[in-house]
Amino acid sequence: MMKYLKYVVIVSLSLTGLSRATPVFAEDVKSLAEEENSVFVDAMLNEEVYSVEKLHETFGEPSSEEELDDSTSRQFFTLEREDEATSLEVIADISTEEDEEVINLTFNIDFEDVVYEDSDAFSDTYSELVDYALELYKEGTVIERKQVVETLGDPTTISLAGSYELLVYSVGDSDSSTDYIVVLLDDKVYALNEHSNADGNLEKDFDITPSQLNQLSHTSGVTYNEMVDQIGQPDSIYHDFPNSVITYVWYSDTDEDFSEISYITDFRDIMVGIGHQLQGE
Repeated sequence: MMKYLKYVVIVSLSLTGLSRATPVFAEDVKSLAEEENSVFVDAMLNEEVYSVEKLHETFGEPSSEEELDDSTSRQFFTLEREDEATSLEVIADISTEEDEEVINLTFNIDFEDVVYEDSDAFSDTYSELVDYALELYKEGTVIERKQVVETLGDPTTISLAGSYELLVYSVGDSDSSTDYIVVLLDDKVYALNEHSNADGNLEKDFDITPSQLNQLSHTSGVTYNEMVDQIGQPDSIYHDFPNSVITYVWYSDTDEDFSEISYITDFRDIMVGIGHQLQGE
């Protein structure tokens, strides 16, 4: 589940103004998403089919569609209203083998009137929330949704993905924004993810060869600061509370060898492992 949340949901959170949108009242958007997400989750738990027909009956015709692979397609639906500041994007993954059925459904509710421009102040508040969450973890408890909103404020986007709810805080301008993502399960914090979207993030060289990284991964006691000295500041920091680990991730589209390098520690900052993904994989 962690990989799904990190690499699929985060990518899908950026809403786009797709054409042929179905107009709805803004106050209905969140309740519609919550109700339909509940229907989908119940269907999955009961091993029932959530049909493409039901999807289209509820949300109309898709705004766009793409093929993910030979057996899976993805459809996008956008519900919005010009004079309201709330919109809903629905992303449906559909199995195209034999009878079509929806196998994954994500709802992104975007609140355009919620804006955070003071990046430094928000970063400090988020860091305090992370520290508090780690302290509570040591005591055997976790932060709840109410405490998150009281600390950080209203999210800019709410994403519903099965049993998980993501509160997304997009902070800063379009050239250097950061997404602070609070993953909730049963209204309790499951994970905290800080993800930088700054321009140029993906245009970097790690200046490390596969053999050097392999040697580093087999060296016990490599610290986070040593990783930063070697390849720079990470693009993503993911606190996973059920597994008690922190995953730091660096991305690149231009490095000769790696598209991704990850460094994992436990909550005591002791290295668990180093991973990577090669360009083209």
